[in-house]
Amino acid sequence: MWDNGFQQKEIGNYAVTDHNKQLETKGQNELVFVSVEGGEFVMEDGIKYLLVISARNEMVAEC
Repeated sequence: MWDNGFQQKEIGNYAVTDHNKQLETKGQNELVFVSVEGGEFVMEDGIKYLLVISARNEMVAEC
């Protein structure tokens, strides 16, 4: 059973934040988490999530 609740949103936001850190975007062309569109999870040695997330590209102007 899939529940698009707080925990799933938190994990989706973490995934986008981690993606930005890996790319070292430093404020330019960052992805911004929008929502979790769906997904599934498996209970094997803990919970494993497969999330379908929505994110948008956000360009930040340098001052």
